[in-house]
Amino acid sequence: MSRTKGAKNRYGAEVKENLVAVFTRLGGTHAMAEWAREHATEFYRMYAQLAPKEVTADVRVLTEVDLTDEQLAAIATGRSEGTAEETGGESEPVGVH
Repeated sequence: MSRTKGAKNRYGAEVKENLVAVFTRLGGTHAMAEWAREHATEFYRMYAQLAPKEVTADVRVLTEVDLTDEQLAAIATGRSEGTAEETGGESEPVGVH
């Protein structure tokens, strides 16, 4: 017998609860940090498996015909702050490369 689409997986929730309980009994994040220091390769392997595999991005390509002369001048002189806002896009957060 299968569950209906959208129904909560009872066993999945129970497994998560059990994992949290064991994690807490083993010392929580403090103990995990100590284990990670001693087993960095295994920790990063586990982290990479749990990290999201897809990134969703809304990319809009602008050409010179989409920008005003003022925006083009700002880009040409290296003063491109605010260009994204002026063109209706979002500015990139500080620290993103």
